[in-house]
Amino acid sequence: MIAVDQKVLDSFSKDYSIRSNIGATIDINCNTLIDFKDDDLTGNPYQVIEGKEPFKKLFPLDTIVKPFRPVEAGVKYAISGDIALNSWTNPKDTNYLPKLSNGTVISYRTYYPSKDIYYKYFITPLNANANVGIRYYTSSSPISESNKRVPCNKIVFKFETGHATPTSWSVLVNGSDVTASISKTVPSNGVVEIYYNGTSWSRTASNLNENASVLVSTLGLTATNPGGYIGVIELAPHWVKDLTNNLVGMSITKESSSSSEDILPVGNLTANSAELQLNGYNQDGMIFKTYSKYSTEEIDTDYIYLSRQAEVKPFFKLYHADGNFEDSSGKYFKIPQGTFIIDNWNVTEHGEANLFALDYAKILQETICPDMICDGYSAIAIIRRMLDSVGFTNYNFNYTSDDKSIITPEYWWSDSTQTVWALLQELCRDTQMSALVDENDVLQFYTRDYMFDKNKAINWSFRNTNGSSGELANIVTMDIKELPSVNQVRVLYSSAYITTYEQSAKELLSVDNTSLVSASLQSTLDVASNDQKSTWTDSQKWVTLRPVYIIESQLKNMNVINEFSGYLLINSEIVEYDAIEYEYVTAVNDTVNGQTYTAGSKVKVAITGPNDIAKYRGRARSVADQTSGSSLTTFTPTHRYRIKTRGAFGTKPAKHNANLNYDKNGWKGYENVAWKNK
Repeated sequence: MIAVDQKVLDSFSKDYSIRSNIGATIDINCNTLIDFKDDDLTGNPYQVIEGKEPFKKLFPLDTIVKPFRPVEAGVKYAISGDIALNSWTNPKDTNYLPKLSNGTVISYRTYYPSKDIYYKYFITPLNANANVGIRYYTSSSPISESNKRVPCNKIVFKFETGHATPTSWSVLVNGSDVTASISKTVPSNGVVEIYYNGTSWSRTASNLNENASVLVSTLGLTATNPGGYIGVIELAPHWVKDLTNNLVGMSITKESSSSSEDILPVGNLTANSAELQLNGYNQDGMIFKTYSKYSTEEIDTDYIYLSRQAEVKPFFKLYHADGNFEDSSGKYFKIPQGTFIIDNWNVTEHGEANLFALDYAKILQETICPDMICDGYSAIAIIRRMLDSVGFTNYNFNYTSDDKSIITPEYWWSDSTQTVWALLQELCRDTQMSALVDENDVLQFYTRDYMFDKNKAINWSFRNTNGSSGELANIVTMDIKELPSVNQVRVLYSSAYITTYEQSAKELLSVDNTSLVSASLQSTLDVASNDQKSTWTDSQKWVTLRPVYIIESQLKNMNVINEFSGYLLINSEIVEYDAIEYEYVTAVNDTVNGQTYTAGSKVKVAITGPNDIAKYRGRARSVADQTSGSSLTTFTPTHRYRIKTRGAFGTKPAKHNANLNYDKNGWKGYENVAWKNK
């Protein structure tokens, strides 16, 4: 949910008319505009241990200017003597909440460092103060891709709080300390941001002057060490400009890879996207320019530069007398819509620009997953380790205290040719988790049990009448679609048709709606031969199927498969079925299939079509439902399906076991495998 003032919520729920507008800012990390050379970065000398510099590979200095730095701290690499007691916990568990000796819950995760790890940051020598610097421009050299000043009105630097947290710090711009009068605390997430107001620097975001900037030739950071190692994640000058006056249109698509036709909101990993239409309103020349780090032209602050990986932050303005911001139209509240990273753009000859941007999912869509193998990790632990390994720390898991939908595979390993996003999609689909990046730029994961938890608080109420506290009705239209099956896949197909007559043509092919359903085998299906069908036992004639998991009361009157005939794929065998078994308590004395039943007896019948449903449902006794106060029929499915053909389409009939341990035991021979390092 977006955190807003209560007056904003009151406006949406109580006001008859709302006055609003749109706005956006563009934030360029200026480190992405420079092609750095090795001598452009200076810092503490690497710690020497027994004549070697192991930290040079494990914690290289050049990481502080790398793109896609973590949004916040959270990954600690274990160094001998730097591990606090109880700060390490079992990485395989769903929960990762280690507590220090004083009971404090720590927010970071601890891993062993390696030269092959993807995500790295810089570490100072033991007990040494941090002193790092970046050179952007030297006047003695001509302007080039690695020698040019960058505009800056916001500076971001980050510390890894799993190590020593600095007691004080200073930022030097062009050799001068600009933070002498600023508070030197470090937040719990390790991120410090300072803003330029046109004359001085401040830690208050509202003081940022988007029309002013400082041209930076050198940028430095010093930090006082309280004892231990200081981890520096990033040091970056940012250039923020307001796009609001140039913004003529904005479209934000939430969950752009999802669809209104989705059957259930589980197993989805969705992304958000934004499109912005900009107009320069300047007939004298272009104000939008494309810029990359390989450009040899000096940056002109009069232009709005469009750079790949620049961040766009759109927002809505809700005008209100008590608003925190003000423009020529009055005071307003700002409702942020998240951060979007520019993916592509085009600038027309008339000075118009169109931007297309993706949320933080873009980072994961462009990052290859490192090699990983997880033995007995829960699904959440796998995802946590995967994201930490690439430095993506802004994520959160939502699950219940007794969540039964979180699976723990015996083994899971990554495909190092796939992106992190693709592997997350597979995990979400297989574990029935949903995930999306929210408006606070946090990748939120939701388990199935959490989404369908009946005890959750209500976030928003929909009303068809006015409320007692002044809330207005907010339902315009409502469409309820009841779907009796689970895990459906809808296939819509239209055939081409032709005619040699002038009259309307008839379709060459007409196919009724069908469904693809996933279910679990509830009883062992013995092998059988079609030639000996007359001697089939009950376990060969019928197969029992149920959803993998569902509330029993909801499953009672619902079929897994709606079609009265069709095909089942069980392992590598295709089985044809031709009827669904139902059971009912007969209301009268009756004869069914040649057998006589007295009133009150249970009767099982094979249903082959809608006519059979109508025929036997009328014979079933009705019982009172104490919950709803209505009557319910006793006519319910047994979840058994009558088999017509074994080994259809040339497949081979085989025995199919409902007990998972039967197949699981086949892996016992691999338990004593010893993995040896080369």
